[in-house]
Amino acid sequence: MKKNLIFVFALILLAFSCSSTQKAAVKEQMYDGAVLFNSQKYTEAIKVFEKVLEKDPENANAAYNIAISYIQLKNDDKALIYLNKATDINKFYYDAWYNMSVINYNKGNYKEAVKSAIKGGKISENILEKAYKKLVEKGFPYRNYSQIKNKLVIPAPDFKVEATNFYLSISVKPDGKVNSVYLCSKNKTELCDFYTKIFSELEFIPGYNFYSDQFENSVVIAFVDITKERAVKVEFIGNEIYENSNNDPTMGSLDRSQIDAYIKRNLAKIRWCYEKALKKNSSLYGKIVINFIINGSGAVSLSKIHSSTMNNKNVETCVADQIKKIQFPAPKGGGIVIVNYPFVFK
Repeated sequence: MKKNLIFVFALILLAFSCSSTQKAAVKEQMYDGAVLFNSQKYTEAIKVFEKVLEKDPENANAAYNIAISYIQLKNDDKALIYLNKATDINKFYYDAWYNMSVINYNKGNYKEAVKSAIKGGKISENILEKAYKKLVEKGFPYRNYSQIKNKLVIPAPDFKVEATNFYLSISVKPDGKVNSVYLCSKNKTELCDFYTKIFSELEFIPGYNFYSDQFENSVVIAFVDITKERAVKVEFIGNEIYENSNNDPTMGSLDRSQIDAYIKRNLAKIRWCYEKALKKNSSLYGKIVINFIINGSGAVSLSKIHSSTMNNKNVETCVADQIKKIQFPAPKGGGIVIVNYPFVFK
């Protein structure tokens, strides 16, 4: 489905370059161009804005106005040229980045759409997610997506162990090979040692940084679940790119009281998940434990059901989705924080 472009042309009359050296003629021409655009005389408007660029080559607004005039003329190739020019002049021209990402998305250039949308700020989040999904369909790794290259055979430990679950953090190099297995759940030393050797031999599709257009060091979190029958289930979540890609990301820290405080701020939305289902089933109750990862910026990069006695997928998924939307404080140390958080509904 085609995405709509956005236009801020109505702001042009107030968005002139206003440096002390700018000639009055440039302002007048910007005004004339705006009038022509609003009269749907796009070809004439382009000519006026081109004259502005001749006099003032650093006028990002003029370049942007030429671009959206070409968009109205359905000439997206020309529009991209001037959108690029506008962002070369002003790297924080979010409307230009957004329109660039939409044009590339509509053309099927999803990688280019991602790279533009990443720079487009909040207004580009929706198109960013849609473009990522299209790339996943084409086989590109997703930013929170992990795939094992070699055949996955995870054995049960060769020593006695009760039913349990734990996690390990795996650092993946740009070639997909494992750099190290460096963090593991507390009080699981024997299990951690056993699975570290196994996971060290795995090979992943590495994290792809669309911004820099290259594969980089990334992190995969392996969630291991050992059942009473000694069956081993492993879920890999990851390929998060970290700014300092030369080093293994560390485990950050947040006080439990901080996490509690931010959860409590959102309790009404979380309760809504249960109360909505309660109208259909007045005897519904249970405990849901959500496993989520807070990344270095405080955003929740993963939120999933760890365990539940409620047996209601709608409530469980809804609670996990609400947790995903919470913005926590950035963890101390800049690393990730892995949380298991229980909710009791009755």
